[in-house]
Amino acid sequence: MPESKARILFVDDEERILRSLKLMFRGQYQIETANSGEEAIELLQRQPVDVIVSDQRMPGMQGTEVLRNAREIAPDAVRILLTGYSDMDAIVGSVNDGEIFRYIHKPWRPDAIRDTLAQAVDIARNTRDAVQQPVPAPEPTQADAGDMPIVLVIDQDPALQQLVRERVGDRFQVLAVTKVDEALGKLVSEDIAIIVTELHIDGINLSPVIKSLKHNNPGVPALVVTNFQDNGALIDLINQGQIFRFLRKPVSAKLLASGIEQAYQHQRALKADPRLAARYAVEEQNETSLRALPAQIMGFIRRLGGARANPAGAE
Repeated sequence: MPESKARILFVDDEERILRSLKLMFRGQYQIETANSGEEAIELLQRQPVDVIVSDQRMPGMQGTEVLRNAREIAPDAVRILLTGYSDMDAIVGSVNDGEIFRYIHKPWRPDAIRDTLAQAVDIARNTRDAVQQPVPAPEPTQADAGDMPIVLVIDQDPALQQLVRERVGDRFQVLAVTKVDEALGKLVSEDIAIIVTELHIDGINLSPVIKSLKHNNPGVPALVVTNFQDNGALIDLINQGQIFRFLRKPVSAKLLASGIEQAYQHQRALKADPRLAARYAVEEQNETSLRALPAQIMGFIRRLGGARANPAGAE
């Protein structure tokens, strides 16, 4: 018996948007629509879906809240945020609360939204069992008690390094580096469990490092802690780097500790069932941006076996 069509839930307060999406995907998927966040939550409570695509700016419940609730009600549904607004709070909320798969701009390109939905459906269907019946993450054995998981802190701010040590130093081995070369060396030579990183060190943007690491090793969650505010860069880090948390400086000690603990549970779950890694698949990095990277970062990407590490074809 052939498998039924995937079910997609589109949430938007604009009827014309919902009509457009229904027309675009008519015949390909089973389409459900909701005019509000409240209506979407009611539908999710009675009807399973494979993918939920929610607009951000809606009266009442906004998209980030919809996706946060969806994560609790239907954790196996892949979540996508759709918006025409470069709203920093919404972007941060989508990372920290909704753990979204992709962020799509309005007005969308038809080919982009088609490709993203196809990938999301494939992931949802192939990983549903892993989400619904997770394999228990192995507990550390007595022999491993002294071999604590490593948190790598990449920042020139000694306050962040000290805060990480104070809050989680009893459960994690904390390595702190202040130079890009040191960070790249640790990422290659050490079995890093979690990264806590600033986005810029000595004027060098570390976003390509995070993206390449996630492309090659999706089991290492990254927490970005920064003052830097660039909506476009953050959206790229969601889509191409699947950052686990985004925390603004000065960072709350409680949020930082909680984020590290949650990241470790996430890391252990991925290690216990590698199928879950597909839910954190990343987009490819842009070739043009790769060509402009500093030599040491390009070398790091080559050592990781990163995609298109030498796009220009030069040695």
